[in-house]
Amino acid sequence: MEAWGAISLLVALGLALGSFGATTAWRLKNEVDLLPPSTCEGCGHRISPVGLFPVLGFLLLQGRCPHCGYQIPKVYPLLEATNGLLGLSLGLWLGPGPEAVQLLVLFDGLALLSWLDFSTGQVYTLPVVTLVLLQALWYGFFDSGSLADGLIGLLAGAGLFHWTATLFLALRGKEGLGSGDASLLGLLGFVFGWQSLLGLVFLSAGLGIVLGGGWLWLKKGSLTAQIPFGPFLGLAAVLYRLAPALWRSLFHF
Repeated sequence: MEAWGAISLLVALGLALGSFGATTAWRLKNEVDLLPPSTCEGCGHRISPVGLFPVLGFLLLQGRCPHCGYQIPKVYPLLEATNGLLGLSLGLWLGPGPEAVQLLVLFDGLALLSWLDFSTGQVYTLPVVTLVLLQALWYGFFDSGSLADGLIGLLAGAGLFHWTATLFLALRGKEGLGSGDASLLGLLGFVFGWQSLLGLVFLSAGLGIVLGGGWLWLKKGSLTAQIPFGPFLGLAAVLYRLAPALWRSLFHF
């Protein structure tokens, strides 16, 4: 019974993080200050406390702003509900403990970064730094023995893509990888340790070739067109975390 109560809290956290992530993504993309209270996208009126409740607020307001009738995009409650299910799944898989909370926050952060990179072509620094700081707290409270591997992964991951991008720019005269990709790989190296870097790079590159190439083919775009790499790094990180032993065995770690 106590376990289900803890899992319920994890679901509630997932719902809240889903709402927070969707709001943060919209504000970063539209260059809106993150600190002021949430307001209606249609009229700018401050959202009532009832409207702030994930999913439930949307249902109680019947999907519309009570002041101007603006139709709230259905993607918001959908993302909130999906994130609540993610919290439930992690709680059932790992148990409702610190590791499940860590993964929920990490997966949400990667989803935020991936969506922003896909929609704007930019890896935003603020979410990356926030996740690095949260991971540092994780090492401090729960896993201090892995801190050295994480720090090496942070420096090696960021350095690997930085020098790769510099070399590509020097040889081809155009940008192949952005500095945001380097910071994202550095974050993943910090979270998973330096041992994960080779697997993450090869897996994300494979995903980029298959999924990115498929996307360009469907859009009838040029195969030389630039596509954001962040979403493939994020997806590779999720797959890596779900089966780390598999990927380490494939890459001999």
